[in-house]
Amino acid sequence: MQSAQPSVKVTDVEEEIFKSLVDAKNGAGRQTVIRVVGGWVRDKVLGLESDDIDIALDDMSGADFAECVLAHLKSQGTEISKLAVIERNPEQSKHLETATMKVHGVSIDFVGLRAEEYASGSRIPEVRLGTAEEDALRRDLTIK
Repeated sequence: MQSAQPSVKVTDVEEEIFKSLVDAKNGAGRQTVIRVVGGWVRDKVLGLESDDIDIALDDMSGADFAECVLAHLKSQGTEISKLAVIERNPEQSKHLETATMKVHGVSIDFVGLRAEEYASGSRIPEVRLGTAEEDALRRDLTIK
């Protein structure tokens, strides 16, 4: 039996955003793997539009990568919103730093890949930087 392949339609704006992210990475001389994760992927698989994009990075923090993107976009003369960094705050269940900004009018969050482990009887995870597989397995839906 052959499985159905979902058809994901990327808008022109999204295509431009992804190109800007890759250009920023290359311009900074980074080997970072840029992964689109979360609700944007779910929405696209379902054929829905999405108004924000979550980016997970394998070898740098979201804030560091967002700075690369910001510098690249400024060098291109692209109008961008201000970069905001949401600091790590384990007491508020915020375990990794996240950076957020608007690129071409779309809200983008940048974060490193992460893994979560739960102690027996606890609903609060121990969080650490993780691999792509560990990050995918902790999400609501994993497709292999």
